Amino acid sequence: MKRFFTLIAIAALTMAGAADSEAQESRLYRKGYSSNVELGIIAKEYPYGSLSTTHGYNFGNGWFIGGGAAFQSGLYPRMFNYPVPAEPAIGNDEIINMEHHSKEQFEGGFLLRGYLDARYAFRNSRFTPFVEVRTGATYDLALEAFGAFITPSAGISYGRMSFSAGLDMHLGQESRGCLIRPDFKFMPYFGIAVNF
Repeated sequence: MKRFFTLIAIAALTMAGAADSEAQESRLYRKGYSSNVELGIIAKEYPYGSLSTTHGYNFGNGWFIGGGAAFQSGLYPRMFNYPVPAEPAIGNDEIINMEHHSKEQFEGGFLLRGYLDARYAFRNSRFTPFVEVRTGATYDLALEAFGAFITPSAGISYGRMSFSAGLDMHLGQESRGCLIRPDFKFMPYFGIAVNF
């Protein structure tokens, strides 16, 4: 019986050691195919939520190259101008004056993105700092317009989880009432990802 408990103890210690050694290594340094799923938020005046997935190759030395796709959604305000009839002139039933009022209305914004992704992890350890750059094209489903973006970010990885913060630089089109014009924005980005 004593031998049995000794074998159980040895097996438990071996498993704990293997788990600890796996926790000491970063998933960002495992050579071969790698992917992740990320939830993010773009902190515009009216924030957008983002769901993305990235797939590519880890070279085993901290470098990762891949590509992915993202879906983003949120609300944005749009100004509408509409005429309002004024009082008719005295002695005339015909309305000759029209007043114009502006009304702010919220609409749903939906963006699709396709991008290339490059990442460098600084060390193979439990806590792994990294820098990452995503760049690609975006399609606005509401405005039916194409754009481009680049998002540099920095973060830290622990086990399967990664946390990052960066700057989303987007060149696209923006709607102001009936006017659609080119628009370039710098917006903070925050993400949390599960690495596979």
